Amino acid sequence: MITPEAKAVLVELTLSLLLFSTFLYNPMMLLALTFLTSFFSLYVVVASRRLASVTPESIRATRGLRSVEVLRGSGFEVRLSLELEWYGTVEVRDLVPSGIRVVSGSTSIRVRVSGRTALSLSYEAAVWSGYRAVEFEGAKVVLYDPLGLVGRSLFVPAPMEVLVPFERTRHAGFWTTSMVRLTPGSGTVLNTAIGDEHSFVGVRPFAEGDKVRDVHWRRTAALTDEDALLVKRYDRLGRGNVVAVVDCAPEMSFGTDDDYLDTVLGVVWMTGKSAIDQGSSFRLVLVRSEGPRVFWCRSVAELSVALSGVDVDDRPVTSLEARELEGVLMSGSYVIVYTSVCSRNSRALTGLISSAVKRGCRVTVVLPDLGEFGAALDRLVLDALKACEGVYLSGLPVGCEVRRLGRSPSLYVIRRALLHEGW
Repeated sequence: MITPEAKAVLVELTLSLLLFSTFLYNPMMLLALTFLTSFFSLYVVVASRRLASVTPESIRATRGLRSVEVLRGSGFEVRLSLELEWYGTVEVRDLVPSGIRVVSGSTSIRVRVSGRTALSLSYEAAVWSGYRAVEFEGAKVVLYDPLGLVGRSLFVPAPMEVLVPFERTRHAGFWTTSMVRLTPGSGTVLNTAIGDEHSFVGVRPFAEGDKVRDVHWRRTAALTDEDALLVKRYDRLGRGNVVAVVDCAPEMSFGTDDDYLDTVLGVVWMTGKSAIDQGSSFRLVLVRSEGPRVFWCRSVAELSVALSGVDVDDRPVTSLEARELEGVLMSGSYVIVYTSVCSRNSRALTGLISSAVKRGCRVTVVLPDLGEFGAALDRLVLDALKACEGVYLSGLPVGCEVRRLGRSPSLYVIRRALLHEGW
């Protein structure tokens, strides 16, 4: 490619030739301009041929680490080293993928080299909320001739994988699989978005000395005056079918430390555990571009494994075929759809909701409480999101319920010490 500076020089030489060959006819000046123009054109051609001889294979790019594991929100160092042979100017720009934010440092360098040279750049980055695995593909290398008149852009592969690991912890006999507030812990509340008052009974705080009765926990527990337990029992569902549909679009993440997607995952975990403990069938559907992933969770361990694979998918989903959800949306099922406003998968999810309503399912659409999750956004952006929410709600089919999920979904606290596993 010819740089803007070279184009400007070529235009000036051409205009000067026209000027001195017509209005200001001067044989000596015309001869000098002709020589300069010819020399400049020849230089550009030779430099372009020399640039064309450089291939990505001739540039060696390496990362400090091929794979790194970090906690969400924690910074990590990205180091990129290149070795190449060139005479002129080299510009290196690391291609930062979506899901990575640069904390400090620069992702590009521009230096003048002569011969065999080793270049390196480093910066500190962090993983955006909602992403579980991010891959660096490579770097963009731009080579310029010594005069900076001609350049060529090359893609040099330099892969690196960044993983956000899940942790297995045990507290009061209760195993959790979490990734920084993935599953609610002590002081975290249970969501009410799974159903109405008529779907559950016994919703009240307990007093000192009360026993948990008529609830399908594996062991009763005595509560103190500081404890409050939200007792939910499936009244109409019985041993029914509960389906949780999670949208994996990037719009599920608001880019904060306590974002909407993590709250959804915590709610889905508690909802699935409640359904499994009640003896109901619980299925988890992840809406992704390569097709929906359906998990039939028969135990809390299977539910934890299914949630550990949740990741943001940038590519939109336009439709969901009926065969992909065969055996999931059965008549009488309770379907909870967790999505966000302005989601790129809204068309596919609207079709899924319509199909569920036609099959006689009870559908609840869960949206983020923009007053909480959008508090850090610009006022104009927040107003635009609210307008999109109104348009989305108007397009939902009749017969589905809409609920909003905040960072504190319920007023009832579940103490993790009361939920026992392993016997």
